Amino acid sequence: MRARVEVPRNTLTQAPVVTAASGLRYGPAGAGAHPDLPGAVRLAIGRDGGATWPWRAALAGASRDPLSNGVNARIPATAGEYEVAVPIEGVAAGDALTVALVREGSAVGERVTVRAP
Repeated sequence: MRARVEVPRNTLTQAPVVTAASGLRYGPAGAGAHPDLPGAVRLAIGRDGGATWPWRAALAGASRDPLSNGVNARIPATAGEYEVAVPIEGVAAGDALTVALVREGSAVGERVTVRAP
């Protein structure tokens, strides 16, 4: 899943940092190693219109190092407009996936649903 985001300055996010440097790839079930923290915003991907968000990624540009993946803490998001790419294995062609920005597990703003190619 690739999503273009525009992140204002002074936004807080949290791990996991999903970049080429992190090498993080999600399986079909997602991962729950980083429970939601108050005030942190992440990109989230789910099924069923976003009833749950098993796949989440920090708002971090491609050059962000993954060192913060070892702790569950709020970190400064990368400000500006950029693409967040989240590798997900086990998604079948035609599956509907919903993407949104989430804060404390709830979508903030628009949800977008797309079909996997």
